[in-house]
Amino acid sequence: MPEPTSFKSIVKKKSTENFNGMSYICTLLSTSLWTYYGLLKHDGMLTITINVAGAILQAIYVILFIIYAPKNSKVKHLKLAGILNLGFYTTVVLITFLATHVSVRITVIGFLCAGLTLVMYASPLVSMVSKYIFPYPSPHVAFGPEPYHTLARLVGISFFTFTFRILFQISEL
Repeated sequence: MPEPTSFKSIVKKKSTENFNGMSYICTLLSTSLWTYYGLLKHDGMLTITINVAGAILQAIYVILFIIYAPKNSKVKHLKLAGILNLGFYTTVVLITFLATHVSVRITVIGFLCAGLTLVMYASPLVSMVSKYIFPYPSPHVAFGPEPYHTLARLVGISFFTFTFRILFQISEL
């Protein structure tokens, strides 16, 4: 099993090798959206502080990744960072700011942030299930890992629905 890639080893080797930087790009989007959510809340200073620090660190990670990535990976990750962290973020801010009332805006952004956070934390689990628990077809199992991906998504959606109810009740306080 390969060692986890750290930025210390990336800078030391001056190469990202075949490491995928998508998780850092998505985390940068998440921290940016949570910062926007904190700006919308009248008591969101803690949310703002934590997520601005996280966004700065993630931006450094993304920049280091892009600097040391091979050319084809560099182009791919620059496009992804531009689409997600500039395009999607700007679109969300503009649509929610221009098309919704303040109370609805907070709920919509909170819902989006909670969903993105759940997906971010659930995605390694789905990857582990398909890679380590069912790495190859077995004659004892009638189906491959796909049903487990679906099950993981359904559990995530169910949890998200339950969590949204709690978040909605908390936001009403």
